[in-house]
Amino acid sequence: MRRALVLILLAGLMAGCNATTRVPAPPAAPAGPDASAGGPAPVQDARANLPDRFEVATADPAWSARVEGSARVLLDQPDGKQRTLRVEMHEAVFDGRYVQARDASGMVEIRITPRLCLDRASTQYPYTARLTIEGEGSVLGCGRPLP
Repeated sequence: MRRALVLILLAGLMAGCNATTRVPAPPAAPAGPDASAGGPAPVQDARANLPDRFEVATADPAWSARVEGSARVLLDQPDGKQRTLRVEMHEAVFDGRYVQARDASGMVEIRITPRLCLDRASTQYPYTARLTIEGEGSVLGCGRPLP
């Protein structure tokens, strides 16, 4: 009797070795904007669609720059002087647009992202900007497209 029971158990185990075991799939994540409520925002995998012509203004110190496509940047300094820089790099990047320009006085980098920006007068602009001027450091500001 014991021998028969052991043979039945062994036969069952051996039959189980030849069977394919199916692991249930994990539940599907919910789709839509409510899926990430309370969690981090989903990562975009497409470049932000921003214009190649835009202007940037900072408050303190008061710099402004006009990016006129991939040709030149006009930079207004706090002392009232204006510089014309030649664009070396003008790219649509993952989270906005990046511009690098140079003249005899040095290099300027401009980066804009499609995030709402308020200036000191509470005027709304569609872009947040960072202006980095060689020798002067980085300043944050707001940006908008040029017509």
